[in-house]
Amino acid sequence: MNEIIKINNHDVTAKEYKGQRVVTFKDIDTVHERPEGTAGRNFRENKDKFIENEDFFYLVGDELKAFKQATNFVGSNAREFILITEQGYLMLVKSFIDDLAWEVQRKLVKSCFNAKKIKSAIEELQEIQTRAILEVNEKVNNVESRVIKLENNMTVTHEQIQVIKNRVNTRIVNDVLDGYESNAYNDVHLRSKVYSRLNKGYCDYFRINARANTLAAKFDEALEYIDMWQPDTNLKLMIQCANAQLRIAQ
Repeated sequence: MNEIIKINNHDVTAKEYKGQRVVTFKDIDTVHERPEGTAGRNFRENKDKFIENEDFFYLVGDELKAFKQATNFVGSNAREFILITEQGYLMLVKSFIDDLAWEVQRKLVKSCFNAKKIKSAIEELQEIQTRAILEVNEKVNNVESRVIKLENNMTVTHEQIQVIKNRVNTRIVNDVLDGYESNAYNDVHLRSKVYSRLNKGYCDYFRINARANTLAAKFDEALEYIDMWQPDTNLKLMIQCANAQLRIAQ
């Protein structure tokens, strides 16, 4: 829908050409309440002072045909058409020197021509704001990524290391070696072998060189691994044999 601008109680349709706000001779005559043809006559009488594509656009041929198809205010029989820019308008109305001319000139420049500049300024500000928001979001995302990366690379705390150590001792002593009084537990060589095997399996599983390097994010998984760990078949046989000797001795 075309934007309608009210100037001096007259409705003027906002027009654009090549990215600029423009007016027609008819628009100028209407808002200045001049006889039809006044603005066109003044233009022709001073045409040598106007610069094409700066003060006015001169449309003919295919350019005019395309403009006709895109608008509804150019007569179908028109062979040529002139559009006046803001600069051209200010030059053209120099001959309109009554009070009405001054008032209309101010309103037309403010409402018609400046509206385009204001819109562009608003769009530019919105673009700047959008870029600023995107930059802030990107920085926030980068910070969050660094925090997540830092959290993912954090190792277990001293307290968590103690929990892991106690869980290992409980698992080996009570579940694997059958208690502190068992022959398997009191066999220092065998007990050391069991601790060594569990520790090696633990470090291989988590791809670390020491339990203290366990990632904090893997803490619960570490406890689960310890609870589920089993000695290999040969080690199981060694433990069973050691404990069987204890029962025979009893």
